[in-house]
Amino acid sequence: MTDWSAHTRNGAFAAALLASSALAGWAAVAGAQWEPYAAATAGLAGLALFALGIAWPFGGLVAWLCVLPFFDALSVGPPGVPLTAAHAALAGLLAGWIVRMPAAGTGIPRSAAPLLAALAGLPAAGLVSAAAAPDAAAAFGASARLALMVAIAAVVAALASDVRRAKAILGALVAVGAAMSGVAVVQLLVPELEIGRAAVQGLSAFEEVVRPAAFFRDPNFLGGYLSAAAVSAAALSVHSKRLGDAVPWLAGGMACAAGVVVTSSRSALVGLAAGAAFVIVTAPKKRRAAIAAALVALVVASAPFVPSGVWGRMAQLLRPASATSLSTRYLMAVSDLRMFVDRAPAGIGLGAHDAVYPEYRLPGALPRITHPHQVPLSFVAETGVLGAIALIAAAAAGALAARRAARAGWPPIAAAAAAGALVLVVESLFQYYLYFEYLWIFAGLFAASCGRECMELGEASAI
Repeated sequence: MTDWSAHTRNGAFAAALLASSALAGWAAVAGAQWEPYAAATAGLAGLALFALGIAWPFGGLVAWLCVLPFFDALSVGPPGVPLTAAHAALAGLLAGWIVRMPAAGTGIPRSAAPLLAALAGLPAAGLVSAAAAPDAAAAFGASARLALMVAIAAVVAALASDVRRAKAILGALVAVGAAMSGVAVVQLLVPELEIGRAAVQGLSAFEEVVRPAAFFRDPNFLGGYLSAAAVSAAALSVHSKRLGDAVPWLAGGMACAAGVVVTSSRSALVGLAAGAAFVIVTAPKKRRAAIAAALVALVVASAPFVPSGVWGRMAQLLRPASATSLSTRYLMAVSDLRMFVDRAPAGIGLGAHDAVYPEYRLPGALPRITHPHQVPLSFVAETGVLGAIALIAAAAAGALAARRAARAGWPPIAAAAAAGALVLVVESLFQYYLYFEYLWIFAGLFAASCGRECMELGEASAI
């Protein structure tokens, strides 16, 4: 009787959601904003992905990862509403998971709960900050968006609670990353095709560099995703028991790393270097020296093929005063600290940085840049003391999870998830990744992989 009731509830819920989608599609066709053929074409992919998430949450998660790079492109919504197939996939995935949460194998692992609970403190701090925000509605909206990021981490942790599924999720991340690297290379070599998005930035008054972004909004976001995918693939390859198992991960990781170089993203290159060091430290002891030597040889061998623009942007890290974007980041960090000191109790309000920052901007900072460019100080400035406490709690919970993984000898999945998460956390010191979905995906993988059950499976399984 219980099983029949559960199936009936699930079926009724899915039918209601699909009926709502059909009604929305009819409204789009009936309205003046879309032609009928456009509405039908645009809605089919989204409806299929939505239904997949309802019927099979894990399949919906993998499908969402495949279309996530198009989150800022290929809009299927009416004019002024930039909805994409990735939004539909995410909605179906979350709805399908919530309906099945009481079922075995779909709930959040107890071992992942402490980290996820600590992360949930971040949007809670955002809600409190609304009391002091210049626009309370905007603060509530930003808090809801951040709560969605925590929900993404939770659903990933729930659906990746065994090694086989975690490996499939990582495989999708690496495979799609390799494909996006290919798109970036085509953008660089054949710009006249005008595929996706790219940025052109000047190294000096006489030299410009083309920075492919594939379908992402900014090259740094593409670089961040590819750097996390590259180091997670590298971690799985160095933990592989057989060469045949290591080769696919190694190939995918190298393709993603090449994509990082093509983006000319300084933050992504710094994150990639930090991730590579982590992979070496967490590799099996007998392999560490050989892995470090192979990495140095690979870097030296590939150096002649690296575009000169990449070297120019990396050189700017040694001379930050020569690059206004770097000096602006430093000056903005100082301004954020001043904001926190002035408005410490509740902060300026989550999402209010753009509105409040101009009155704190220091001489020498670019006036056109008001959006935050790093997470810790900006988030604390926006959410005050409670935000600082929440951030420290999340860091402490992550450190405790890493300690459990280290004591277990860094099982392969735990090492890969931790490497990807670490890369994006490091890059969050230079980019505002608070709402970057890949940061939360790797956080969820890390939370799940540090559970005792997954560790035991990881030790017994050949990756």
